[in-house]
Amino acid sequence: MLGETTGEPLYPSSKVSAGGNKKIGTFGAVLRITAFLGRLNVHVNRPNQEKDYIVRHRELDNLLATIQFSIPQHLKYVPGSQDTRTAFLQNLTSVASILLNQAALYKSQLTELPLRLSDLASRCHMGALEIASTIRGTSNVHVTLQCAYTAFCIYVGARVFVEMLRQPGPCTPPASGPTREALQGDLSMMLAALQTFTEHVPLAGHFLMQLEADLNGLEKVISVRPYDVTVGYAECHVRILSLFVC
Repeated sequence: MLGETTGEPLYPSSKVSAGGNKKIGTFGAVLRITAFLGRLNVHVNRPNQEKDYIVRHRELDNLLATIQFSIPQHLKYVPGSQDTRTAFLQNLTSVASILLNQAALYKSQLTELPLRLSDLASRCHMGALEIASTIRGTSNVHVTLQCAYTAFCIYVGARVFVEMLRQPGPCTPPASGPTREALQGDLSMMLAALQTFTEHVPLAGHFLMQLEADLNGLEKVISVRPYDVTVGYAECHVRILSLFVC
């Protein structure tokens, strides 16, 4: 909790109120990432015309890096750990990175930006891999003991894999980078995890329905679908709110 007696000082220290004795806990760190997502929403949907898009993008990119570096060591997720609090915090920071770079990728389709598209796509893929890693690490933890909004993180990461699989495959296997088999395996795992969440988190069902729509046209690519989007949601016609950018 923000203001708890354990933890480390908030960063940067100039932002700490008088006294400088406030500490940051898991909940406080999540609030900081959530506030960043709010700024990202403003950046995409209600841009400040006084600054160019690339300037705002770089400011947010630097801010996210500052937040990530400022997270105390005891709140950082350790690969293989089953600590659901640090896992959710890691997932949320990965989601923030994915959405920021996805927004720049979509913007680059409308106008030229002084950014390397391959770097933006690579960072999206890296964020998705981080989410997949934490989901695997906490797979033995019951869903009811995990944050419900982990389902949203799974959805964001799965969409990255879907978009990558939509790209034409090379004639020969790439010397570096992910193979289509690796992407298919990660996506199948994420879909299975999201299906598990639907049993206890109704919101996850909406994300699963949206992924079903995103997967249209990839039936031959994803030959195994370990889920049924109609289970328990036959009467549900509510579409999940799209990401900040579609």
